[in-house]
Amino acid sequence: MFTMKIPQSSATLTDLGYSQKPRGWYDAQGTGFSIDYGRYVGDGTAANPIRWAVALAGETEQYATSMGALSYSEPDNRYLMPNCWGIQSSATLTDLGYSQKPRGWYDAQGTGFSIEYGRYVGDGTAANPIRWAVALAGKTEQYATSMGALSYSEPDNRYLMPDHDWPDHDWQFQLGTDEVKDYPTFEVTGQAGSNFNRIGAPVAMLGMYEFDKMYNGAAAYTNYKYIVFYGGARDGWQWVTGYNERVGNGPLLSAIADAQGFIKSKQFHLSTDEEDYPTFEEEPEPGSV
Repeated sequence: MFTMKIPQSSATLTDLGYSQKPRGWYDAQGTGFSIDYGRYVGDGTAANPIRWAVALAGETEQYATSMGALSYSEPDNRYLMPNCWGIQSSATLTDLGYSQKPRGWYDAQGTGFSIEYGRYVGDGTAANPIRWAVALAGKTEQYATSMGALSYSEPDNRYLMPDHDWPDHDWQFQLGTDEVKDYPTFEVTGQAGSNFNRIGAPVAMLGMYEFDKMYNGAAAYTNYKYIVFYGGARDGWQWVTGYNERVGNGPLLSAIADAQGFIKSKQFHLSTDEEDYPTFEEEPEPGSV
């Protein structure tokens, strides 16, 4: 059984650290969830040196620097989620929902981060029906049921991080002896065709893409506006604004091996493309001076 650890909130997290240094949510306790807040704190004096400190989920400690013999340190940026989205905590999240129904953390606002808590609430009366409601990050609302015209609903279990039993997933772990593959950045420079018809989308899709994480067995990339990832056998490759978004059924991994290949299949150019367009001179036809 996994006991849910609720992230700290502004009620206890009073020191957000230096804004000009890395800071954000990551997994410091090894729970598999990015619900611990790390940042650089201190004033640089001998009594209060500048250091990486962590506000641990499920605790009141704001300045943890180690777990046993393991000292906390700034994580790789791939694992550090920005602090602009405040996860709700026990200070506001008082209704955890029905324990016998699905509930947990997922991405309801399309940020790409699983920092919203969804669960079934209500007592079944006409005035308070049983419904899926979401405690939105960055807000005090506990019972959001829609975002604009989009109604929230229980997500596929693949996108719901549980707060009780671990689900039946094929978890992907890495061994110290594994060969670590390099995932270099790449630039999307333009669009050649028009088979990707979304108004205003192409310009936002351009720019430098960095490795975000492994997702369904393939490297996912983001330019911090759009994400290219493999959605599994059901959804295929996707190029959207959040991991919880889908646009049709994309090609399978067996057909396109990586994100760059999928981008090129959408008739977009990469800066690494080798395309030679030689100049030429038109000569007049004989007798047509």
